Amino acid sequence: MKKYIRKAMCFVFIITCIIGFLWLQSEKESYATTGLRTNENRSAGKLAVSGMASPVALQNPGSSGVVSPTVTQASETSSKPTKEPEESTGWHGKGKKKYYIGKNGKRMTGYKKINGKYYFFHKKTGYALISRWQSVKISGKYYRLYFSKNGSREMDLSKRMGKLSGVTYRIETNLTTNSVMVYAKWKTKGYSIPVKRMRCSVGMPGHSTRQGTYRLRKAGGRWRVLRYGCYGQYCTRFSGPYLYHSVVYKRYGNRYSLDPAEYKKLGKAASHGCVRLQVEDAKWIYDHASLSTTHVYAGKKEKLPLPYPAKKKIGKKSGGRYYDPTDV
Repeated sequence: MKKYIRKAMCFVFIITCIIGFLWLQSEKESYATTGLRTNENRSAGKLAVSGMASPVALQNPGSSGVVSPTVTQASETSSKPTKEPEESTGWHGKGKKKYYIGKNGKRMTGYKKINGKYYFFHKKTGYALISRWQSVKISGKYYRLYFSKNGSREMDLSKRMGKLSGVTYRIETNLTTNSVMVYAKWKTKGYSIPVKRMRCSVGMPGHSTRQGTYRLRKAGGRWRVLRYGCYGQYCTRFSGPYLYHSVVYKRYGNRYSLDPAEYKKLGKAASHGCVRLQVEDAKWIYDHASLSTTHVYAGKKEKLPLPYPAKKKIGKKSGGRYYDPTDV
């Protein structure tokens, strides 16, 4: 019995080996056939790019190796670069990457005026300067300007300069234009920072204002008796009896006794030799007298880095009382 079982097992083993051999042969033939087709397809793909058909396709016109004109056209279309849409005129971007597109379709660069405000744009990127100092050339001279957090230039730097240490001032008073221009020196070689500009009234004909360069010093307290029966606020002496002070008042210590006729003359030669100012401007010079020198001269009309300020409307109280609108 055991003998027959052994024979049967040998027979099964032999059959299994034969079947395995035949299966391996079948797999080899299948692999060879698939590889050939793959190579043919690759060749056909290369030829399709160049607009030609593969040898197999030439032999068999109905095969998939022939490249249709539609496929070739799609390939050519997709290879063309797409044109970016043009940006509209105006502001674009945010924060430190804010820029302005001009009417020519390009980003603005350099020092530009937009809607009444001044900005400085980087020459390469076109981005507006934010919260930074920048040297800018205006009318042939370089000035140190400050551009705020929204990118616009700060036109009145009096408060900002007041927070810094080591600042000195030079006050330029032009008798021809009735203009006072204040410059500051801070971490610069000269007085190149335009701080603020003031509207004034200098000496009228027959009462000319003394010219020259002087150191400033306070002349008493807030109120002072002036000549010709009038009074003034925040008087600062620059030479002898010549002072910077407010427009004149009719009563000492009474801010509602401002002379309206004299206030209306602000911006024209109207004083007896002193330099009249609005109260806030007279106070600023008074507060910074120890840090300042002044240069009084009769010059031509010049283009300055700050515009000539407009005169503010006079304040009026009941009973015919008037006051300076900047006297707060």
